[in-house]
Amino acid sequence: MQEGEFAAGLKIIEQAFRLVGTANMQQFMRNHSPLKVILQRYITGPQEDKVAVLQFLTSYAREDQGAEHLSQEGVLKTLSLSSLIAQMNVADFYVADGHQRRNPVHLQWCHCLLLVRTVNQSLLPDSPDQRRQLPS
Repeated sequence: MQEGEFAAGLKIIEQAFRLVGTANMQQFMRNHSPLKVILQRYITGPQEDKVAVLQFLTSYAREDQGAEHLSQEGVLKTLSLSSLIAQMNVADFYVADGHQRRNPVHLQWCHCLLLVRTVNQSLLPDSPDQRRQLPS
């Protein structure tokens, strides 16, 4: 698979979800179990695909049923067992390669934190005192 094709495929699935609606999205995700393939790509794929997977999962988690599904499938546990945490222990926030830019591992870490926050946000009760709105 060419670099970027997996990320593009995730974007297509995400757009399809918007067209078919939440109920059909949930049915697809539960019946066809693409999470296994998506998570495998997160574990073994290039950095670009890892960030795309986290963005896709975050988008899916914005739906209450999506967050529940991710929680039931143990997605956060799977992500926490990846090498990301070990990489973050030795990674700098910036990479100096002629010009200073953010370290891709640090960007991945930020997307992982956003996913955790989104899942937690979606799983909280609907009480106005406890539920905070996340930026889109």
